[in-house]
Amino acid sequence: MYILVHYIDEPSKSQIQKCINQIMTDFEVFDMTGIEPHFTLKYYFEKDNLEKIETICEEISEKLTSGEYQITNLGDFSKETIFLNLELDYKSEKVYQELFSKIKESKIPLEDHEKNGIHFHITLAQQTKKEFSSIMNFLSHKNFRQTQKLSNLTILYFNGEEFTIHKQYKLKNK
Repeated sequence: MYILVHYIDEPSKSQIQKCINQIMTDFEVFDMTGIEPHFTLKYYFEKDNLEKIETICEEISEKLTSGEYQITNLGDFSKETIFLNLELDYKSEKVYQELFSKIKESKIPLEDHEKNGIHFHITLAQQTKKEFSSIMNFLSHKNFRQTQKLSNLTILYFNGEEFTIHKQYKLKNK
């Protein structure tokens, strides 16, 4: 199985990873070891769609320039997943819209929660319901607000236990 993401660059990458590691050490949550800080651009897809996704990523990386996004405030999905919200600038939004449009045109299946676009976020913790309030309190004292470049489109392969980079496409930097 594969997933398309943007890997977070420094300086945010180290800060976010340190926080994720601390949450996994101090609280009873899902073990997120083995995947670097990222945000998802296309949820899971099978190998039979890999070539189409590779072609789309290659076309976009050759055509569009990198944009920026702002890491903003904390959010959650039903107190089960805690994340950092993201706000994309015009160029980053254009990259995503082009990607989403080409995926739909290629008839690559979309999961229900991505059919109308994605809620852009960086997951900090999953399966948090038991300790949601404590984790949110821990995080409330941290400042993650930063502007980052949308610099890459990264296809990850998931073998059921760990993620590895299948292929990474760098967006033009202007």
